[in-house]
Amino acid sequence: MPVTNYYHVTPSGAGSKNGTTWTNAFDLSGFHGSLLGGTAGDVYWIADGTYTLSGNINFSATAIFILPVIPPHTSDSV
Repeated sequence: MPVTNYYHVTPSGAGSKNGTTWTNAFDLSGFHGSLLGGTAGDVYWIADGTYTLSGNINFSATAIFILPVIPPHTSDSV
């Protein structure tokens, strides 16, 4: 499956919170919304941290999550 979009997520988000770079990373709410409207091939880079849910995240389609452990982000190059 080809990658269609790369998104970045941090516990509190950053900048415009549109997920396009670490500087504009989604917060948990934006991440949830993106998952609900996502497309096949979307890739999410999730920063280390504590993510606290106030409710459930439900999926209406099959999703595959591969969560490799990567070093903390240091730039927007990923």
